[in-house]
Amino acid sequence: MLEFANFAWTPVLQRDILLLESVQRRATRISYGRVRPNYCERLAVMNLTTLTERRKRGDLVTTFQSLSNSQSPIHHLFTLSTDQRIWGHRFKLAKGQFITTVRQFFIINRVFHDWNSLPQEIVDSQSTASFKVR
Repeated sequence: MLEFANFAWTPVLQRDILLLESVQRRATRISYGRVRPNYCERLAVMNLTTLTERRKRGDLVTTFQSLSNSQSPIHHLFTLSTDQRIWGHRFKLAKGQFITTVRQFFIINRVFHDWNSLPQEIVDSQSTASFKVR
């Protein structure tokens, strides 16, 4: 439930991020009694990552799916860079221009730096499953 519609909405304010993370922090405490490891150790034991990391991964997977499938309903939102001097993979995104702060937090602007910093072999994955593994 904490990850529902991550690509459409993600918290921006630090207090909202901490509030969502506190739900997971509380849920990981349930299986322990009074003596329990700290939050990072509990995440490692339960094979989980923080919600922030999962949101970032979800944004990257959504970007991969929309760029690799031209029939995707959000494919038109992503603009590929036409600058030939850019190093890296062939699916580099162009930085979107926005006037209002509302567009600043759309997926296309949230994922820009993370997507463009991915190595070529990850972006050239054949399927979503292989992209997730890499």
